[in-house]
Amino acid sequence: MKLPKAKTYALEMVKAIRPGKITADPIGRLLRLHLDVLEPMPERAEVWAIETADYPPLYLRSLDELEAPNDCQLEYYPDGHPILPKCLRSNHG
Repeated sequence: MKLPKAKTYALEMVKAIRPGKITADPIGRLLRLHLDVLEPMPERAEVWAIETADYPPLYLRSLDELEAPNDCQLEYYPDGHPILPKCLRSNHG
């Protein structure tokens, strides 16, 4: 639309008055219009390609195998914060 009409339209949106239409949330409507125009939904082929991609697993072991060793007991400082167990400390210092 041309600039004068766009200005009128913008003022009507801010005032929540549109000819023949009342917009309850003009800012929200403007944001949705922005998303529709500048960030459209992906095509089905794009979604299908992502969903069916053969990505490597994030974890090589199952979550059941990821248990803490039995000798790792948590101790706490007087203020309630946990002390790092010896089994998790590095030998570098």
